[in-house]
Parts: sequence; structure tokens; C-alpha cells
Amino acid sequence: MAKGMRLRNLGALSLLGWWLVLMAPTNARPEPLIVAEVRIEGNERVEKDAILFHLTQEPDEPFDQDAVNEDLHSIYKMGFFLSVSTKIVYDNGEAVLVYTVKERPQVIRVRIEGMEALSRTDPRVVQAIKVHDGYILDPTAVRETIENLKSVYKDEGYIDAQVTFVAVPRPNNTMISTFKVTETPEQ
Repeated sequence: MAKGMRLRNLGALSLLGWWLVLMAPTNARPEPLIVAEVRIEGNERVEKDAILFHLTQEPDEPFDQDAVNEDLHSIYKMGFFLSVSTKIVYDNGEAVLVYTVKERPQVIRVRIEGMEALSRTDPRVVQAIKVHDGYILDPTAVRETIENLKSVYKDEGYIDAQVTFVAVPRPNNTMISTFKVTETPEQ
């Protein structure tokens, strides 16, 4: 009976030993995630190669979060996108880094409503307008146009003239840019 107890104790100790080996912390570092492919999704007008030109994260290289963060910033600075995001997807067991972009709409027409004291063809008005047909909508150009038109009106004695912007969405991620002018002459 003592021999049977010893064998059972040895078996239990052996199992305990294997459990300790399996549960022991290791100093091995996990293998880095290798990006097999870089994809661009969501672009309609901006060429894929133009976006890829701004990337530093390369295929067949370890994933680098700092590089991806810089890439997001670099793509956004191109000025063509409302949003840019990334995700990792797996295709046939390989990591694919996907940059998803949402483009700003393209301006198909610029309108100015409420302008009666000045002509749309007045060289000062033409020069004041920074939003143009065929361009991608740029919020900076919208702000500059508003301020420039107010300045032209101020020079004409309309110190309280107001200019607002309205975007009218159209199909295929296009829009009509409308600047609404409220002329208020000096009292």
C-alpha cells in the first residue's frame, strides 16, 4: 500500500510540475505584428497613389503605431478628407492595415444670393471668392470668402453687411456652395 501511495504522490507531483512549467511567466517577447498589405478605402476622387505617397507604414514591416498616427495626420493635412481612420483586418491569416477616408464634397456650383449693391462680376467680388466650381470644399476658403465679401461691403459703406454660407448637398458627394448676403447700409 505504501508503494501505491508513493506512485500516486509521484503522479500528482508530476502533474503539479507540468502545471507550474506551463503557468510560469516567460521572458519571451511576442512576435511583432507584420503588416502584409496596406489598403485605402473610401476614396472617390483622390487617387490611391496620392494617398499612399503620404504613408510611412510599409507592407512587410512590423506594425508601428507611431508611424500610423503620423500617417493619419499626414493624410488629413492633404485637405481632401472629412475623416481618416485605420483598422487592422485579417485576410487569409495575414494582417492588412486599412486606411478609411471620407472625402470632402466637390463644389459643383458657387452661388451668391442677396447681392444687389454690388455686381457678381465686380473685380473686387471676383477676387474675394476663394471657393470655386470643381474644387473640393475647403473650410478655410469658405471663411476667407465670407471675410473678404464683408470687407468689400465695408469698403462700400455697408459696415453691418452679413455673409453666411450654406452647403446644399447633391448626389455623388457633390454640393452647391451658397453665400447669402444681407446688405445693411450705414445709417
